[in-house]
Amino acid sequence: MSGHETRGMSKGWSDIFAMIVTAKESDKADTPVILGAYVINKLKGIRSHPYTTDMKINPLTYGDLKTRTELHEAGKVWAAMLWEVYWNLVTKSGFSTNLYDAKGKAGNIVAMQNVMGGLMHQPCSPSLVNARDAIIASDAAYYNGANKCEIWKGFAKRGLGVNAADYTNDFSVPAECGSGSPPPLTTTRGPKPTSGCTRMDICCIYVGKSCDQD
Repeated sequence: MSGHETRGMSKGWSDIFAMIVTAKESDKADTPVILGAYVINKLKGIRSHPYTTDMKINPLTYGDLKTRTELHEAGKVWAAMLWEVYWNLVTKSGFSTNLYDAKGKAGNIVAMQNVMGGLMHQPCSPSLVNARDAIIASDAAYYNGANKCEIWKGFAKRGLGVNAADYTNDFSVPAECGSGSPPPLTTTRGPKPTSGCTRMDICCIYVGKSCDQD
């Protein structure tokens, strides 16, 4: 793996797999998920923003990579996109407590299969655009493209729409999927952490040692 985007996405893949494997049926799309709070003993965790579909809490988009050039930044943006895709699929097809049922059609299973399948469909040293297209190709191979629009809308919400290129956001989706629109970008940082880790609407996941302590 070489290149800024490819190496950065490796961080995003580790994040999304941790979130999918530890997700619960009772979880909500807009519930903030914090990674690695235990690692650095801080509620904010090891990422700059918690993962959530709420753009007010996590406003990261493809266009942010124009200025966010540190290696982990691409991973944060990539995982935020995949989390949107995950929730679109769970909203459509539900949640299974047996994530390892490879023939299952629940949304969390489909998400896992397509993210894994995307790894097999993408070229060496892929860009975010390549990786997006590979996930769409995976869905075509595994599910006959049944989830194409849910996937496109997830990526487009975070700026990786049909015409996205060179870190310029595009929020459009294919014509057969309806129309996309820019999300409300109202903040640049996540919520200010509070002491302790007792809020019931916050999920803390320990994912091991990391140097990403921003």
